[in-house]
Formats: sequence, structure tokens, C-alpha cells
Amino acid sequence: MFIVNLIVFILVLGIIILIHEFGHFFFAKRAGILCHEFSIGMGPAVYQKRKGETIYSIRGIPIGGYVAMAGESVSDALIKKGQKVGLNRTEQGIVKEIVLTDRVESEVTGEIVAFDLYGKDLESLFIEIEFEDERIRYAVLRDAVYILSEKRKMWITPAEKSFESKTLFERFLVIFAGPLMNFILAFVLFFIIGFFVTKPNLDTNEIGSVSSGLPADTIGLVEGSRIVSVNGEEVSDWDDLSMVMGSLDHVNTEISFSTDGEVMTGNVDLVVDILIAGIANAAVTDEGLVIHAAEPIVGNARGRAATDGGLKTGDRITELAIDDVTYPINSWDDIIAFYRMHDRGNVLVTYVREERVIEGEYALISSDALNRLGYDPINYTIG
Repeated sequence: MFIVNLIVFILVLGIIILIHEFGHFFFAKRAGILCHEFSIGMGPAVYQKRKGETIYSIRGIPIGGYVAMAGESVSDALIKKGQKVGLNRTEQGIVKEIVLTDRVESEVTGEIVAFDLYGKDLESLFIEIEFEDERIRYAVLRDAVYILSEKRKMWITPAEKSFESKTLFERFLVIFAGPLMNFILAFVLFFIIGFFVTKPNLDTNEIGSVSSGLPADTIGLVEGSRIVSVNGEEVSDWDDLSMVMGSLDHVNTEISFSTDGEVMTGNVDLVVDILIAGIANAAVTDEGLVIHAAEPIVGNARGRAATDGGLKTGDRITELAIDDVTYPINSWDDIIAFYRMHDRGNVLVTYVREERVIEGEYALISSDALNRLGYDPINYTIG
């Protein structure tokens, strides 16, 4: 499962990065900025393909990515004075290739005395080479390339193709386009999901679906059944059901429902999730869902209950104390009653684990904080 989650994480992260970097890349190209490389991932290159002036890469570490734009650094020139280079020229004698490797032949070889491969305000580009007894200045094409190896080359960066030479608005678009594309991606995904997620019908008491293994499934509720009452309180729509469920104070609940005109009644132990305390009465095992209804055995513990309080799945709570008042616990109904009365502060919990009595203390999450987040302090699930 970990491997599957890792693969999904890498794929999702890769898509997000791809969309983000494409935003930078698209507007950089539109502004006439030279992009040396468009890469997904970091580290050594796994796959590369050149198209025009840009190398498209997939790299070995699938986290991150980048667009290498000309003019992002102080200088994009790969040469310096005193460096020995080779030159290849056009028929008119203008430099088209600057050779930086001994493995590629060049027409002219010498030491660099001076050069300007930036050409601000469209000034001519040149490179001046010193030979044994003379210096020669060669004009350079504005789309000349560096030859880095037998298979690798990179275009030089004249001023008009540099990021820093663009207007403030063009540079803003290039920078902002990355996060903008992520906003657009989120909108498109929600738009697509909107076509497949159905709208709940709250004006009826009819059930749209039943989750297998949960309480509704065990008492015979099926798709199309209508809930008539809960603990004797009539239910006519889903708002009624929500109100009744929210006011429950015990786990075992009587549910009356109608299926194909026949009214049936059944008692069922509900799943109760006490969010303010970080405990629940349901646990998922190899055999399926187990609901601890009578005995106060913790089905699931998380958050502060697990870290500060030390509670684990399978612990049996015997006492709860708050403000120096101790409450004996014999069932989940006692636990629910306690947290109905106390929804904030530090709670001292006494529990039994493998015949050992253990105490733990942790802070509750206030019901006000949960309500602001859109959650009920105590949540019941029928399924």
C-alpha cells in the first residue's frame, strides 16, 4: 500500500509541477525569452529531447522541476577572457558556433581577448581571438550556439532574448503564470468533478445508498428505503434526521424504516466518533468493522488522545476525570454523557490495557473550534 501511495504521490506532484512550470514556460516563450531547458524532476537526466532552442528533460529525482530561462543569472555567457575556444563560421565569415570541447573540430582556435555576446540595444555581437602574432575580431550571429559536447549545444543569450531585458509587465506575467496555472488546474478539476458528483436530495427521507459493513447494512436498510423514525421521533426528511442524530446520547438506537411499503424496526449500535476527545467506538480489523457498543473499548484513538493521553485501539476506559471530579465509565453511553457535559479543558483518562491500569491526561479540542471548522463535537454514523 505504501508503494502505491508513493507512486500516486509522485504522479500527482509531477502533474502539479508540470502545469506550474508550463505556465512560466508559455509566457516566457510568448515574451521572446530564450528557454534553455524545460525539466520535470531534479538530478541526473533520464530522458532528453531537443526541439528548437529548448531541451525537454525528465530527471531522475521526481520532486521539483524548472524552466532555465536566459537572463535569470548575472551572466549567461559560458566563456571568459583567457579561455581557449574554437570557432566555426558561416560562408560570410560570421561565427555560428563557439566550440568548448576538444572532441569537436573547429575552423579557428585561439584564446579569447574580448567578447560581447549580449549586445545591449541591438549592438553587434563579437568575439576577439588572439593567435600567436595577431588578434582578430569576429562578428557573431545572434542565434549562434555553444558546442558543449558532440551531442550537446546551447544557444547564446543576446539581450533581446534575455529575461532581464523584458518589460516589468512581461516579467510579472512570466513569474505569476506558474501559480496562476495551479489555480486554473484546481478550477478545471473541480469543474470536471462537478459533472460526476450528484446533488443530495434533502427534501425526502429516502436513502440513496447503504454502506456495507456499517450499522444501516446490518438492520436491512437498502437503497430506496425511507427512514420513518429514530428512537420514536418521526423523520420526514434529511434535515429531521440530522437534528435527531445530533441530539442522541446513547449508542444503541431504534430505527424504523419503510421498504416497499413494509415498515420494519430494528435496534442497531451506531458508530460514534467523539471528535473533541479524539476517540471512536469503531475499529477496522482484518475481519472488517468492529463496533464496541456495550463495553467502553476504544476502537480508534488519534491526535492528542493517542500522543498525549497514550490511548490506543483496544484500551478499555474505566474512569474520566475533569476539574478534580471523577466519573466512573461502564459503557459508551457514559462516555458520551461525559463529553456532552465537558467539551473543553484537560481530561484525565484511566484505562486498562492487557490487565494493566494506565492513566493519561490530554487537552480536549473545544466544541467552538470544531464548529468553526464545520464539524460536530460528537458525530454518529448509520452508514
